[in-house]
Amino acid sequence: MSDIWLATDSNNKPYALRRLHDRLRFNFAARRRFNRGAEILSTIHDHPGIVGYIEHGKISGTLYLLMEYVEASNLKEIYARHDTVLLENVAQILIDMAGALTHVHENGFMHLDFKPENVLVTQNASVRLVDFDLAQPIPEKPKKMSKNPGTPAYMAPEQLQSEPISHRADIFSFGVTAYELLTNQKPFPGETPGEILKKQLDSLQLFAPAGIQCRYSGESRKGHFKVPRDRTGAALPVHGGNDQGVAGRIVCSVNNPGFSDFIVSRIEGARGAFRAKPHLSVPASGVD
Repeated sequence: MSDIWLATDSNNKPYALRRLHDRLRFNFAARRRFNRGAEILSTIHDHPGIVGYIEHGKISGTLYLLMEYVEASNLKEIYARHDTVLLENVAQILIDMAGALTHVHENGFMHLDFKPENVLVTQNASVRLVDFDLAQPIPEKPKKMSKNPGTPAYMAPEQLQSEPISHRADIFSFGVTAYELLTNQKPFPGETPGEILKKQLDSLQLFAPAGIQCRYSGESRKGHFKVPRDRTGAALPVHGGNDQGVAGRIVCSVNNPGFSDFIVSRIEGARGAFRAKPHLSVPASGVD
């Protein structure tokens, strides 16, 4: 849909310049999506986990978005090459990703395309959430979208079934991403959206790999993630980890208590400096 260019100003300061593809110049749906993403970013970028916004507009009729330049790779790339920045900082990266997504929700938007490709990670493990082209305001109650774009492997069941959605779809997507990073496998593998959905809707599927114990019984897990309003998050009270020593409440995941508990327990194991105890919660904004 777009190209990213390296641009500099008169002082040789670098920026990332995103341009809509020329072939989409007269594609009004693509132009609306590009502009919407730029406008949403302009209202929520004041967070260390969101890519910085500079301006957006048109150059000779071509839409552009000017952003901060971040020397980074996306999370899919560093995961694929087993980069040490991920291996050594996975817990902090997950926490920062969750903080960025929480910021988006608290500002009244849902991302709707949360996946590893849309998370940039620098060599010092700083995180930037990008690409808000599919983002929408959080509706007062779940809303059915006229179109349902996204990446099936990270989409919630209600998205795959073209049912009404809310910000809880993002919580599901975060959980799938976290599970993949922590276990080196997707929780719901499949070649087609139908195969993925079938595994999501299998109440008896075990979410933790062999040898991992969850604190919730199989019975308590059944059916929890099928209905979005029942989807819960594991809240992560974080202590320390930055110069300010700020404690933050991060919505960690996802689709059912066992899955949430598993992810938090793995974060605990990866980063002993954090004291985390999962409990069930529902995000405050956009509750349906």
